[in-house]
Amino acid sequence: MKTKRRAAENESLKTALARKFRVPRGKRKLFVIEAAVEVASKAELEEVIDAISRVLCPVPPEVHHRCERRWMVMTHPAEKSEVKGWEPILNDH
Repeated sequence: MKTKRRAAENESLKTALARKFRVPRGKRKLFVIEAAVEVASKAELEEVIDAISRVLCPVPPEVHHRCERRWMVMTHPAEKSEVKGWEPILNDH
């Protein structure tokens, strides 16, 4: 009995979340958003990635769902040539 009720509640939550984050149908475009981030450690990088992920999809990770808006976070260490390109921007702040 509890299992059926819990399953119904989870399904209701999924439906409500899907409705809230629905992306209108039609012509969709992909945009790439870049950020250069200085971090002191791999752990700090993971915290930044988690924070960005929560902004893109605020649904708690334990709720099984599929986002209607497709997204991903990609990271890579900056090469020296990339760092030089970002330095003028970083120095303005």
